[in-house]
Amino acid sequence: CLSDWSSDVCSSDLDGLLKSFRDKNQRLAAHLASARRATPWQSIGPVLMGLRQLSRPGQFFVGDAACVVDPFSGEGIAMGLRASALVVDALDQKEKHPEAAYEAAWHQTFNSALRVDHLIRLAMGNRILQDLLVCGMKLVPHSLTRLAQRTRPSMLSVL
Repeated sequence: CLSDWSSDVCSSDLDGLLKSFRDKNQRLAAHLASARRATPWQSIGPVLMGLRQLSRPGQFFVGDAACVVDPFSGEGIAMGLRASALVVDALDQKEKHPEAAYEAAWHQTFNSALRVDHLIRLAMGNRILQDLLVCGMKLVPHSLTRLAQRTRPSMLSVL
């Protein structure tokens, strides 16, 4: 079911859904004024967000193989890069099995951001909470920056 979030109507008509977005957004309409679809719609999905598997004996999973994050709050590529550095650290340490060390470090690094991401997805699925979130961001201009920081673990230790 696809929706433009302004109505309770769901549709599988992607051309109609795009037209609905264009009708409500003058800037989008201007950008797409001369655009024509060249091929039939192609898509994949649904994409299931969240933690998959971090390791198994002798194997480590990073990036989308480990956890798929919402593109809105994502930084999926950054998470994959950071997770690969965690694998290296896990292999270098001697206190635990590398898989256990990696999983512990992964959870310590990403769990907080993933909790915030989950709350954002819940809020964005509720029209009233969407409005409250947007109004709150308007009232506190730096809140969007703070929100982005909470969903994006620091990459400084990788660089």
